[in-house]
Amino acid sequence: MVKNMGVILAGGVGTRFNGDIPKQYMKLNGKEIIAYSIDAFKSSKLLDELICVVNEAEYQEKNIQTKYNVICIKGGKSRNESLYNAIIFINKYYPNCEKVLIHEAARPFIKSEIIDKYLMLLDDYDAVVTASKITDSLGTINGQHVDRNNYCLIQAPEAFWIRDLLEHFSPNSDITGTVHQLPYQSNVYYNFDFKYNLKITYPEDLFVAEQLIKLKYYRRHIEDRDKVDKLVNKKALIFGATGGIGSEIVKMFQKMGVKMLAPSSKQLDLEIVSVKDVLNYCKDFKPDIIINAAAYSATDDDGLVNMFDKVFKINLKSNLILIEFAKLLNKRVNLVLFSSSSSTKGRENLTLYSAAKVGVNSIVESLAEKMSKHGVYINAIVPEKINTPMIQKLHKGKVIYKELLSVEDILDAVIYYSSADTFGELAHIRRGL
Repeated sequence: MVKNMGVILAGGVGTRFNGDIPKQYMKLNGKEIIAYSIDAFKSSKLLDELICVVNEAEYQEKNIQTKYNVICIKGGKSRNESLYNAIIFINKYYPNCEKVLIHEAARPFIKSEIIDKYLMLLDDYDAVVTASKITDSLGTINGQHVDRNNYCLIQAPEAFWIRDLLEHFSPNSDITGTVHQLPYQSNVYYNFDFKYNLKITYPEDLFVAEQLIKLKYYRRHIEDRDKVDKLVNKKALIFGATGGIGSEIVKMFQKMGVKMLAPSSKQLDLEIVSVKDVLNYCKDFKPDIIINAAAYSATDDDGLVNMFDKVFKINLKSNLILIEFAKLLNKRVNLVLFSSSSSTKGRENLTLYSAAKVGVNSIVESLAEKMSKHGVYINAIVPEKINTPMIQKLHKGKVIYKELLSVEDILDAVIYYSSADTFGELAHIRRGL
């Protein structure tokens, strides 16, 4: 019996976006913008069914319907008309429906947890809507001051009882906020906690969203501290343990009761290492955790062509070797790689190092989901400059220590990702957060 319905509004033509195709069907990091909402809706534990309200062309072509196996109905000339079509459709074909969760396809940051939260909150309210506080100055066009604390921005997603929509919602209303068509005394929950609920409105938004949607930053002492206990008696294989962050990870794991192998570069040279080499080294030791904290860098002055192979083999290819090794273990493995903030923008005179770290990010994003099905959970830590001997070498001693991350800033993240069930995350760590 269908009681909770999801509605994705995707009938707009994108007048402000001014593209050749409606924005909701454009690609965002390789898949249609609407697909992010569809995935979130399908992952919800509380939604029973979902429908997409699409424009005439998509309704006839049935591309989204076929590709994502969803019900698509034809929209109207406005948002209100499209939503009304959905309400009537639900009332006709799903007469037992009680709750409706409405979202806009142009907002791809929706998560299933938010959907379920809204549906649960609705038990105590007439409506649940997403709201955003106004942080800029607010005024009228004739120069009058307005107290911004009395206003907020209303966004999707939003949840309603369908009985209220059937009674109060009008497709002909000029009011664009669905919640404002309910009676004035309605008990509404405004959720101000959904950050970065970006709506793709202009072309620039698309490119901003491609970066934001990947964003994950790690804050010390905020994540689950129970992870420490989960590492006791675990086995770890650690590369780059002879200095810098790697040696500190070894010290930390020793105190936590983690059993370890930490090969030196002489035992396993990452420039020439193979999967077979790692297997022979480990023998019967099957790690639960693999951490690659090894790194090698050269400045542009050392020669871009001459140093290319070494920099890329150690910083990039070695990670592929470790992924293949982890897969062969046929067990649950947490693989923690190290990227760098230089992957977000190439650093002057560190061309090869920056490029190799971009490659690390791409490996995580491209392979993580596939490898998770084999029990290998891949994530990467993306720190700023850390106070290690390598930084001294790269910058020839010309460093400002107060700008550097401490080793302790990194260790918490290592603990977390050594047992986390997440995968595909690029965890940015910045000093001061």
